[in-house]
Amino acid sequence: MRVPWFRRAVLAPLGGLLLCLGCSASAPAAVLADLSIRYVNDEVITWGDIMLRNQMRQEIQRGRVLAPSNREELLSFSRASLDELTDESLLYQKAADLKLQADHQDIVLEVMEIAKRNGQGLTLREQALHRRQLERTRTSERLVMFFDGMAAQATPTELRALYDLGGARWDRPARAQALQIVLRPTGNDERAQLRTAKSALLRRAQDARSPLLAGRVQARLALFLEAAAKDQESVLDALVQDLSSPIDDLLPADQGLVAEAKALQSRMANVMDRDEALRRLDALRMSMVGLQGDALIKAFRTAGAISQAPVDPGWVEPGTLAPEWDQAAATAPLGEVTRPFIAQGMAVILLPTARDQARRRTFEEVSGELERLLRYQRRDLVRKQQVAIQRAKASIKDLQDLSELITR
Repeated sequence: MRVPWFRRAVLAPLGGLLLCLGCSASAPAAVLADLSIRYVNDEVITWGDIMLRNQMRQEIQRGRVLAPSNREELLSFSRASLDELTDESLLYQKAADLKLQADHQDIVLEVMEIAKRNGQGLTLREQALHRRQLERTRTSERLVMFFDGMAAQATPTELRALYDLGGARWDRPARAQALQIVLRPTGNDERAQLRTAKSALLRRAQDARSPLLAGRVQARLALFLEAAAKDQESVLDALVQDLSSPIDDLLPADQGLVAEAKALQSRMANVMDRDEALRRLDALRMSMVGLQGDALIKAFRTAGAISQAPVDPGWVEPGTLAPEWDQAAATAPLGEVTRPFIAQGMAVILLPTARDQARRRTFEEVSGELERLLRYQRRDLVRKQQVAIQRAKASIKDLQDLSELITR
């Protein structure tokens, strides 16, 4: 499916991104990147700055906010980037007056990390643009921290008031900690694929050149042709076993055939229906009867080598996993392996190790969170105050209308 140009515009590399614009599609990308959009005092914000900020914002918001999906959304997104760059320029200029500067080496390392995440790398020009924007961003952050450091720190009374205001925010639901062993019964599609692979093996095996191997194949082929349809599966299984067994006179031409049979044998060993999965888990449970404490935990973890899910999922709150899992983890005796049960189609046994009841966290427990919350709120307020002060004194002039640039 073709991705609309305006969605690509936010995520594409800068060079290709600029070619999506309606302002002279024949102009070189570098020329479009240098197009002046707004003056902020004696500094200029270019179209390249806006597009790069679009990319950076989308990277930060990915998974939480959808990329712009039409011209209006891209226009709104770009205007927000322009306003963000304007505020940043004002703070950067104030920081320069106070001789505040971000750490250059940290910025270089951050750009290198961006290039690594990008996968395709960044051109020298793109690296320079990233360094410029990050330097301005980090410097403006340092200015905010400078003024924030001059403000009075939060008092215990303020922290307590914020805690009381949070109310149910500090509630923590019941949670359980349990080790698990999970087996997935083989689905019908997977069984069909396996049978197809065994049938294909039988066809290829008829060209075997090793005498002993060829004899085994011909014997199984005769049985397969004589067997009823319901019995042919077992003949194919026996053929895989024959081809996987040691053969003294194996010729090099048949080595691939034997390797294929051994791979199929490994796949067949993992085939199980729901009853078989439950039986295997119950056998594991019985093997641990009589063990307690650390010895039981160690044995359970060792048995968990066959698990098809992490053995230790950590603390789990209700609703995170299957309801059956929650029920067993919440009610089974601590330190005892549960009987096997089915949860969302999976066969499971648990070893519950700890439980916490639902409760409200105390003021002492969340005091660190409260301090961080107040610090973020205070810094946001400081930033807004500084931007308002600098905007009142600034000369801001638009040179281009974004709505005329984003025309397609």
